[in-house]
Amino acid sequence: MAQNYRYASLDMLRGVAALTIVFLHADEHFAGLFLPRSGYLAVDLFFLLSGFVVAFAYDSKFRRGWHAIEFLKIRLIRLYPLYLLALLIGTMKMVAQFWVGESPPRVIDLAADVLLEFFFLPNPTTIGKTFDTTFPINPVAWSLFFELLMNVVYAMAFRWLFKTRNLVLIVIVSGAVLCAVIDMHGSDQIGNVWRTFGSGFPRAAFPFFLGVLLSRVEMSGRKLGDLWGIVIPFTLVCVLSLTTFLPRVIWDAVCVFIIFPILVLAGAAVQPTGILRRISLFAGAISYGLYTMNLPTIGLVDAFLRHTGAKWHLWIGAGPCFVAAMVVVCWLADTYYDNPVRSWLKSRNTPKSAAVLGTDQV
Repeated sequence: MAQNYRYASLDMLRGVAALTIVFLHADEHFAGLFLPRSGYLAVDLFFLLSGFVVAFAYDSKFRRGWHAIEFLKIRLIRLYPLYLLALLIGTMKMVAQFWVGESPPRVIDLAADVLLEFFFLPNPTTIGKTFDTTFPINPVAWSLFFELLMNVVYAMAFRWLFKTRNLVLIVIVSGAVLCAVIDMHGSDQIGNVWRTFGSGFPRAAFPFFLGVLLSRVEMSGRKLGDLWGIVIPFTLVCVLSLTTFLPRVIWDAVCVFIIFPILVLAGAAVQPTGILRRISLFAGAISYGLYTMNLPTIGLVDAFLRHTGAKWHLWIGAGPCFVAAMVVVCWLADTYYDNPVRSWLKSRNTPKSAAVLGTDQV
């Protein structure tokens, strides 16, 4: 398949998953939204999509002798600009909380948080505390830490992973471990705090390397029509949002092991056209910003409301307005900040031979 091919339907899946995360986090603070009961499983879909698109974009490069450092540079350039913006917003949130007197951080703790998270590192000072999140400034960064870790493993062990039997082995082993930890914790909502941090390794490894494996499935001749470009994301909305009659442990496992891989393979077989394609590409463009910036922004707005005593967040339209504002902000950030900064960084740090088209999906 041509390297500049773009899986637009997978962009749509990423956008839907990211919006679900925004609803999950914003529902507690703004009226007029609904709580997606299985919204946290969107993270597992992100890992799966990441493995799929990373392998699609870079397998051929590594086969031609590409070096891991070149790949990791590109991945950092892809992830870091918006991550840094989210870190800035999160720091402002922490300072705002200090002003309003709500859980004010000590200056030395805040400095440690900023320094560690600047380098994508979890903060061990919260171990044993009630609020034991690994990334206090931007809690969603825990998944980006594991995302980068999986990228490192993919790059460093590519020669070994290139053999299908080895890739199947790592998927089976990590899948078995993930089943065990889901059963142990009662759900797949793990890895984001120190109490379950170790379980984040199989939670990231299984879907990521399953995505790598699925990307090597030949999809030529298996094309679905545009209607499926609507059916597939609608199915994802239902899966993440609706209450299930199954026990939580079973439902989470069914989603991660069965439903999500089917949706990704089906999405890879759809190449939407016209307005549906434009919407899909737009959803993909704003998805990373929605995911990485939503919690710091929610915290900053919440601190402002508490400081001013404003009650507009109780208005029934507050939630939809906030989500709409986040979409606009993320589009602006993608268009006028993230894309220009990444283009500049690539021009200075990436050799021309390393250019890969279509990797903004990753």
